[in-house]
Amino acid sequence: MGFGDRWIRWIKYSISTVKFSVLVNRSPVGFFSPQKGIRQGDPLSPFLFILAMEGFSKMIDKANQLQWLKGFDVGRVFENSVSISHLHYADDTLIFCGAESSQVQYLNLTLLIFEALSGLHINMLKSVLYPVNAVPNLRELADILGCNIGSLPATYLGLPLGAKFKSTEAWNGVIEKFEKRLASWQRQLSRDKDSTISKYRENSSWNTLFRRNVNDWELEELLTLLARLEECMLDTQSADRLKWGNSKEGIYSVKAGYTHLHAQNDLINNWPWKLIWRTKLPTKVICFTWIAIREACLTQDNLLKRSFQIPNRCYMCRQAAETTNHLLLHCSVVYDIWCMFYSIFGLSWVMPQSTKEAVEVWSSLKAGKSIKKIWNMIPACIFWVVWAERNRRCFDGLSTSNHALKAKCFLQLFSWCKLSPVNSPELFLDFVSSLEL
Repeated sequence: MGFGDRWIRWIKYSISTVKFSVLVNRSPVGFFSPQKGIRQGDPLSPFLFILAMEGFSKMIDKANQLQWLKGFDVGRVFENSVSISHLHYADDTLIFCGAESSQVQYLNLTLLIFEALSGLHINMLKSVLYPVNAVPNLRELADILGCNIGSLPATYLGLPLGAKFKSTEAWNGVIEKFEKRLASWQRQLSRDKDSTISKYRENSSWNTLFRRNVNDWELEELLTLLARLEECMLDTQSADRLKWGNSKEGIYSVKAGYTHLHAQNDLINNWPWKLIWRTKLPTKVICFTWIAIREACLTQDNLLKRSFQIPNRCYMCRQAAETTNHLLLHCSVVYDIWCMFYSIFGLSWVMPQSTKEAVEVWSSLKAGKSIKKIWNMIPACIFWVVWAERNRRCFDGLSTSNHALKAKCFLQLFSWCKLSPVNSPELFLDFVSSLEL
């Protein structure tokens, strides 16, 4: 799966050296080592399960490459379509394949190989085969796997699966759960569970009676609640009903919810989310750029905040403490990469203090329409290449020269802009020569 030898040794050491003890009369009596790996409840168990499912995901991908299984494509344009063969969520897995005996037999074979390699057992009694459209040999396919047969629409993780996405009836179950939850809140807040809103409204003022006394630290929230209630206009002739916001329809929508939060949170206005999520970058790079701007990378200073006992030293320059801003901006090795792009575009500026400021300042500089797309990719490209090099030095003990790092930045930019690797030196040189404001 591509993990470094050092990382594998760490995991193996964590598993092989663990010891257990039994409490007798509230005191531990001796220690013993497990003979069959870790047990359920071990803090390391969920992480190892994720690694095992990642291996299972690779096996399904390989089965699709060998044409054993065939999922489905999402997207109207063939070039931009995405092939979906399986979906993971925690310990649940959805696998898509054709309604053919050969594909189901290959799927069963893949599951058996996974059980043999991982030591995990798949409970087919809890597995369900869902047909899409008419499948005449459904029972035969279910007998091959030894699983149950279901029908769509069904409920998966509390949400409707296989229902028409425009059908409001499919969401009745979710709405009922919310209504029950709101009703339970009403019973907790009100002394009379059968009361109505109009009973608490007398002479244009609210008569609020709570089931318990308000604590000192809740007074501010109570005053805020009462102030909002005073702004509400009630129709005493109508029955109580759920209503959202001040709209005439009173129906909740994602847009209305976002607008409400947007008005209350200045952070949304001051956050450069458009500079990240609206770039033509791979999804994993966009997500990492978001993490980097939030200074949430697992650098050594963030690991120390999580009580990890490690020496804090930058893997790139070996001089200063490793923080997100130092690693991606102020490290001498990384600063040299930034200076390379400054010189190409003929810029001279002072390096900002944070990654957020760097992205904002970089995007504020005017660039031509022909170069704007590449221009917005450069900060994310530097972040991605530097973080990959940092992990390579940390886990594999290998390092790349500064000149090779600069070349990687250009190669990465070329592959993202052209959506293909470098196949021609002439095309690559033309791409580098076109980098000018």
